[in-house]
Amino acid sequence: MTVGLGIVIEGLWLIIYVETRKSLTKVDWERKGCQVNRAREESRGVAEDRERRQTVAEAGLLAHRTLQVGRLLMQNGAETEEVEGAMVRFARTFGGEAHVMVTYETLLVTVVSGDGFRTKVGHRLPALAVNVAALDALERLLEEADRGGVELEEAGRALDAWERRPLEFNRWAVVVAIGVTAGSLARLFGGDWATAGLAMGAGAVAMGVRQEMGRCGVNVFLAVFAGAFAAGLAGAGAMALGWEADPVLALVAPGMILVPGVPLLNGVLDVFKNRMTVGLPRLALGGAITFSIAVGLFLAASVTGRELPVVQRGQTLAVWEDAVFSALAAVGYVFL
Repeated sequence: MTVGLGIVIEGLWLIIYVETRKSLTKVDWERKGCQVNRAREESRGVAEDRERRQTVAEAGLLAHRTLQVGRLLMQNGAETEEVEGAMVRFARTFGGEAHVMVTYETLLVTVVSGDGFRTKVGHRLPALAVNVAALDALERLLEEADRGGVELEEAGRALDAWERRPLEFNRWAVVVAIGVTAGSLARLFGGDWATAGLAMGAGAVAMGVRQEMGRCGVNVFLAVFAGAFAAGLAGAGAMALGWEADPVLALVAPGMILVPGVPLLNGVLDVFKNRMTVGLPRLALGGAITFSIAVGLFLAASVTGRELPVVQRGQTLAVWEDAVFSALAAVGYVFL
């Protein structure tokens, strides 16, 4: 009886031991399974985070290049609508969606690419100029990108090259060309050959002074004022020494080449299209520069004692002569 009871107790202990081992083994496997699942989730999270960071980085690069396209267009004389369209078009070509805001002093763009997006604000835009060659090159780059002939990295190198590109023309060639334009304008407005020759010399002086002032970093309004004043002094001084010429055309024609025609035209177009934040500053800039030219010419005439009558009669040119001087006048604007 005692032996049988012992066997039963040992059997019970064996059963308890086996069941306990099974329970511990199950808990251990469940713990290991949780650890494996946790490791898988962490690995998946790391991969997703890496992918998200890569997507954001790609969006940031695309936003940077899109902003660069807009900046180059703005500072080289493009219209506001053209700038916005080119930026949206560039981002779309490389798989992004651009939301653009253009102001007179800076650009803002948000580019959405995949699941990521980046917003960038550009640096303050430099003094606006006119460079038709740059505008044409950017348009050709956009067309090539639309055809898939250029990658984002290659497009970026081309944009960097244009930002670092120096002036296309020799400064003395520009001075001579602008002088020819001033003389041609004087001739077109009815001046005789003596007046055209004097206007040509005064126009060259105006552009030379303006270029030198700009190279020294002088304010644009002071540079234009100095150029107009120097042109007026040169023309009036020559007439004081006995050069027979029409004082109005000899002084005003050189000042006409300093008038910022493109900013004024773009400003009018922007105002008509209700883009006031860009149009009004452009008109203000053009008006201020024109006022600086007028003040410079008025002071030059006052210093030299020359009167500038409002009513002036000139010669009527033959058709062939009108065509020739119109072409010569256009040559100077090519160099601007």
